[in-house]
Amino acid sequence: MVSAPNSAQDEVRHGNPAPTVSGAGRGVEKRTIDMVPDSERHGTPKSQFTLWFGVNMQITAVVNGALAVVFGADVVWALVGLFIGQIIGGAVMALHSAQGPALGLPQMISSRAQFGVYGAALPLFLVLLLYFGFAATGTVLAG
Repeated sequence: MVSAPNSAQDEVRHGNPAPTVSGAGRGVEKRTIDMVPDSERHGTPKSQFTLWFGVNMQITAVVNGALAVVFGADVVWALVGLFIGQIIGGAVMALHSAQGPALGLPQMISSRAQFGVYGAALPLFLVLLLYFGFAATGTVLAG
């Protein structure tokens, strides 16, 4: 007796096409780190902007942005420095994120191709350090 496949990977493995997502943004993600076909991609720059702007407009980002003034910098030069840092950081992330649609993979997974398995350990360590620092800052500010 042949049993029905119980996951998207089983369906692909058995020669059936992967299930498509009906209604963009609804349901549970089925692909995890697998390649996402063009037919299942639905994000637009406008929808991504609102998501990331909302995420970054919170107390930790505002306080971190004000640290230059707290440490004695002039407000104008602090804003210039923040602007330059945002442009440089944004340019690097934009170049790296352009690989996402081409490869169909998340950035941390695709970075293994550039750095190798062991070389990707350094960016992974830096990301973990960033996450722990962000969590600690948020915890202190939350009281």
